[in-house]
Amino acid sequence: MRKVTLYIAMSEDGFIAGEGDDLSFLNTEQREGEDFGYAEFLEGISTVMVGRRTYDVVRDMGHVYHPNKQVFVVTRSAVPSPDDPPSLHRWSGDLVQLVATLRSEEGSGIYCDGGAQLAGKMMQLGLIDEMILTVFPTRLERGVVLFPEGRIPPEFQEVGVRTYFSDLIQYRYIRKWG
Repeated sequence: MRKVTLYIAMSEDGFIAGEGDDLSFLNTEQREGEDFGYAEFLEGISTVMVGRRTYDVVRDMGHVYHPNKQVFVVTRSAVPSPDDPPSLHRWSGDLVQLVATLRSEEGSGIYCDGGAQLAGKMMQLGLIDEMILTVFPTRLERGVVLFPEGRIPPEFQEVGVRTYFSDLIQYRYIRKWG
C-alpha cells in the first residue's frame, strides 16, 4: 500500500505561511546546494496532493508545479484551467475515496504538500501516514497555522530528528496504528 506523507516547513511557532500566504520565511535558511533532503524525498514520490490555494501561491511565484509527478489539486471547484498540464487533476470529491484509489494504484509514495486546510482535513480523516516537518528558527506570530491545537496530533509518534545549520530542525513522525 502506498504511504501518504505530509512534508512541510513551518516556523517554530507553528505557522506554514505568514499573513497573506507569505512564504518569505523559507528563504531565511537557503544555502547553495542544500535542500534539507527534499530532492531525495521526491525521488520516492509519484503523486502529489495539494490544496488549491497553496497550488496557486506556488504557481504565482513562477514555479512549474511538480511537472514529472501526477498532481491532484484539491479544490471546491474541479473546473480545469486551460493552463493545466495533462498530469494535473483538479479534485472536488471525497478525499477518502481519492486516497483509497491512489493507494490501490501502482506507484511510489503520495506527497501531501499542504496547505493547512488540506493537511488538517487529511489528518482528521486518518489519511496521513507520516509527517516530515522542517522547523525554521523564526517566529511569524500571524498567518496560516498548521496545527490549530498548537501541538502535534497525539496519534503521531516522533521517530527521527535531523538538525541542519542555524538550528533548522527536521522531525519525522509516523501514525500510531491501533
